[in-house]
Amino acid sequence: MITNPDTEEPIACPYCESEENCEHLFALYDVTFDSLDGGYIFDKIDLEELLTEFFISQINKCGYPANPLEFENETLQALWEEILYEDRCNFNAEKNEWEIDIPNYNLLLFEVLDDLIYPEYGEFEGGPGQTSSYRIYYTENPEEDLNSLIKRIKALLEVCS
Repeated sequence: MITNPDTEEPIACPYCESEENCEHLFALYDVTFDSLDGGYIFDKIDLEELLTEFFISQINKCGYPANPLEFENETLQALWEEILYEDRCNFNAEKNEWEIDIPNYNLLLFEVLDDLIYPEYGEFEGGPGQTSSYRIYYTENPEEDLNSLIKRIKALLEVCS
């Protein structure tokens, strides 16, 4: 059970007061292990596909590597540099196309989500010395907030276009 780090009381949904998963749980983010552990967006957002399509279209459009991409968003720039400098971007001559291995994008996802929904902060005590920190995002309208989240991420990508 995830609890408030100050009071050790279970974190409850502000809409239905459930201490378990409910329809208002938008995202459950384990900060300690940098993982999305549940919530409405768990299986609904394919940010990896969105980023892959965008980066490949920009490579083809801008003539990489002659013209490297520059982003206003520092997190997006760091993600792109990780792709470049860790050999996650390669041209497949047999298929005549670029292939990209997208690294972990949780930092970008939750940076954008933090601007959309204010999270609850909690901890999970897994055992002696095994505490994980969590950010829990609740919303009254998950579908609307998912659309807003995707729209905001796409807006960050359009800045480079």
